[in-house]
Amino acid sequence: FLTWLERQDLKNGEVHYRAQSHLLPLDLDFLGKLESFAQDWAALMDELGTSESIDVSRKNPTPASKKALTRGQKDRILSLYQSDFQRFYPELL
Repeated sequence: FLTWLERQDLKNGEVHYRAQSHLLPLDLDFLGKLESFAQDWAALMDELGTSESIDVSRKNPTPASKKALTRGQKDRILSLYQSDFQRFYPELL
């Protein structure tokens, strides 16, 4: 799959594998993440001066993968989606 993906246009191609960093404007005031949705929601509400709350319980969490990626596979993914990692997960670079 990675070999095939490396031949695709990740900036303008099919939306299911397109780099997400190309889908959002660069000048966002706030960018929350699903991984920390409850905390990000609370921070956003605090910034807006309200205490609106919502139920953010996880009803269908993704189970942990049983097959680990090799270092080479991880490097290829980091290379393919470098713009996403730089913008959303710089701690993983």
